[in-house]
Amino acid sequence: MASGNLLTNLGGGLPIRLGGVDVEAIGVGGGTVEQDIAIAKLAVGAISADPID
Repeated sequence: MASGNLLTNLGGGLPIRLGGVDVEAIGVGGGTVEQDIAIAKLAVGAISADPID
């Protein structure tokens, strides 16, 4: 909240853009940071969204 909802400390947490509009985020946890990120990226791709860098 202190970052204006632009950043996350969760390795598998990705804010996403859908149709050019910033919409919420996805969060994945339970594995290693690398695994969480990989699954989150797959999920973002599965709904044809783009991660916000």
